[in-house]
Amino acid sequence: MPLEESKTLSDEAQREIVAEAQDRLDLAADAESGFRIKFTNDLKFVYEDDGQWEQQILNDRTDRPCYTFNRTEGAIDEVVGDQRQSRPQIKVRAAEGGDRELAETLNGLIRNILNVSDAETIQDHAFTYAVGGGYGVWRVVHKFNADDSFEQDILLEEIANPLTAYSDPAATDICKRDARFWVITERISKDDFEEMYPEIDLPTDFSADDDKFVEWYTEDEVRIAEYYRKVTKKKTLLKLSDGRVVLKEKVNKVLDELEAEGITVTKTREVEASVIEWYKLYGGGVLEGPIEYPWKYIPVVPVYGKRINIEGEYKIKGLTRNAKDPQRSYNYIRSVITEKVLLAPKFNYMMTAAMIKGYESWWNEAHSSARSYILANIDPKAIAAGGSGMPKVAEPNPVPVEMVTIAQMDAEDIKVATGKFDVQLGAPSAERSGVAIREKRIAGDIGSFVYIDNLAKAIKFTGEILVDMIPRIYDTERVIRVLGEDGAEDQITLNQVIIDEDTEEKVIVNDVSVGKYDVVVSVGPSYTSLRQEASDRLNAIGSAFPQLYEIAADVIIKNLDIPGSDEIEQRFRRVLIGKGIVEPTDEEKAEAQEDAPQGPSPVEQLALEGMAKRIEKLDAEIGKLKAQTQKTTVETIGEAAEIGISPTGQVAKLDRLVP
Repeated sequence: MPLEESKTLSDEAQREIVAEAQDRLDLAADAESGFRIKFTNDLKFVYEDDGQWEQQILNDRTDRPCYTFNRTEGAIDEVVGDQRQSRPQIKVRAAEGGDRELAETLNGLIRNILNVSDAETIQDHAFTYAVGGGYGVWRVVHKFNADDSFEQDILLEEIANPLTAYSDPAATDICKRDARFWVITERISKDDFEEMYPEIDLPTDFSADDDKFVEWYTEDEVRIAEYYRKVTKKKTLLKLSDGRVVLKEKVNKVLDELEAEGITVTKTREVEASVIEWYKLYGGGVLEGPIEYPWKYIPVVPVYGKRINIEGEYKIKGLTRNAKDPQRSYNYIRSVITEKVLLAPKFNYMMTAAMIKGYESWWNEAHSSARSYILANIDPKAIAAGGSGMPKVAEPNPVPVEMVTIAQMDAEDIKVATGKFDVQLGAPSAERSGVAIREKRIAGDIGSFVYIDNLAKAIKFTGEILVDMIPRIYDTERVIRVLGEDGAEDQITLNQVIIDEDTEEKVIVNDVSVGKYDVVVSVGPSYTSLRQEASDRLNAIGSAFPQLYEIAADVIIKNLDIPGSDEIEQRFRRVLIGKGIVEPTDEEKAEAQEDAPQGPSPVEQLALEGMAKRIEKLDAEIGKLKAQTQKTTVETIGEAAEIGISPTGQVAKLDRLVP
């Protein structure tokens, strides 16, 4: 099913669509204005050098140390590192009318799409934003695979700055499946715009009072926007005699050709179908589009950190937000402690003015001078008062224990806020046993599991978008590359038309538009520590009950969720089914029948019967030969006995030889 080309809109229609996009952009910006400010501040807090100090405190501490001990970034790195060690994987499964082999074809094609797109980098980028600030985003696009080709490929595309993507604030789904619109904006230089669109005349007067006008233009830049909107249109649905269900408008021009091939319309139905329209806009009109896509969803995928609705308003935040106050306090206290310890004078003395009279310059330079001695006067008045009369070293001013205690409390508060404790960050722990250490790790992992889980939801939605888009993009006969679960490459032909030798009808092989498919995501136990915990427990049970491996090997392998676990599980199941321990599923029964040795064909059966008759005839002839041989042997022995020769050839009685 080819994608529709851009349509031409009148000037008035262009102005209307720009106005609609602007109104929706304003709606989204107003709804998210508070979050967007906090998002920016949270990221600056973590990643900018002076982001963790408030300006007022910096002003108050002019010429005094303001150190940053960034413990928050380490906690974010820990969550991101956990995610990179346990990447969620898209899996397509056959549903109603779906074919298992086609599901595997879809899996292989999706793996190739993700690989070519460098999807891991795109997802890592969005996930880092989600953990640090609460929100990341990517999208799914399609592009021509060569300048001289009409074939297109699907790709994942990074949205480098999440704040350039605005979504429908009324959408409630965690992945915005129900979004009515998305607007993705970009500012480019005026020179670049004129080079890309030389036929468009930009405004020359930027003094307009219209705020919306100012949002689209500046003296040096032009704002462009990609606008997706979901619209509902009445469609006629056709069911064809070959089982396909298609929209009438897509096959209306080829109905005669289909009938000539024996494919007729068996049912019709009027439906209200949602379609996606895409436009590329600037302040004065439409640059490209509209293009109508028969997709279920707008192909933009958000990834949220924590998201909750309070009185109708969604509150969004990442791991940074709760750690900011204890981190600021920790930085301040540590800076004060460092100042007291490192910047305090090396020595403090108690003395009278008379003791250093005449030697003031010596004493003023005592902390930096290399002199081995300093002269001083004896003060008689000090002796009379009970002193030594000479300068006396004063006790150093210790750091208040309260400040050390506060710093320790701040450090603990940061750990609680981020859910990452010393053992997660690689530091020595008070726990000594392996079990205790793992329990501590698990506690931290559970605290940050929401981020991994929301990423898994976003990847699942990506899989749903791909399953929906693939039949529309890969709609002609073409050879594509697919990847196996182990990364092995293969080439298959999609939509291959062959002639059935029995019916002489055309059959389409690898038609991915046939059937329905479900998308699931395999996350594994989510973290290395949880996977190790599961493995340890299974091994412990297996050590205590060795027979467990004999009766439940398939279940153990399935729950380990290691690379290749599906294939290993199936191999164990075949062994256990053969032993009668596991009851096969209907699908496994069908596979067993397909794999069972097949009986001979009728031609082979006739050949076997003819061979059997020939063998039977040969057996009869051999029997006759044996009987004849035995008869000849008996006669020979009889004759030999008559002439006195024993069977061994010796002469029995010589006298009988004489006549």
